[in-house]
Amino acid sequence: MAVRPRRLRWTWTAAAVTAALLASAGCTAPALTEAAYRHDAHQTSVGLLSAVGTGLFVADLAEAGRAPAVYLDVTATHAEERARSTAESFASRHPPSRASDPLRAQLVPLATDAVEGLAALRIAVRRGDTAAVRDAERDLRAAADGLGSVRGGTT
Repeated sequence: MAVRPRRLRWTWTAAAVTAALLASAGCTAPALTEAAYRHDAHQTSVGLLSAVGTGLFVADLAEAGRAPAVYLDVTATHAEERARSTAESFASRHPPSRASDPLRAQLVPLATDAVEGLAALRIAVRRGDTAAVRDAERDLRAAADGLGSVRGGTT
């Protein structure tokens, strides 16, 4: 009878260790079909467009001098972090077939552009550099246009 509690304890320990390893690795489920991969791409583009939209809002406020610098900094930083996480999550997914490679080849660079545009915005806001804010805004608008075309083509 003493064997069962020990086996049960070992099973729970193994399950807890496995769960901890998976959580710490930041695992994402693989896209097993092309439809699932297109859905992942769509969700990624929607998430990135949201972060870019926040960045454009920050740029507008910064150019107009209508918000405190701390608010602009925190908001730009959070948008960049959200975009970076979203981009990395999609980039870590393997296309299920060669037919999905063009979608990945289109979205990953656009995601990188969005993250870099948000990073440039964050830096410009922290420096109080209005010209650099305008440059970042231009880059973010270009990223938004590209992401919008991906989003529209994946539904």
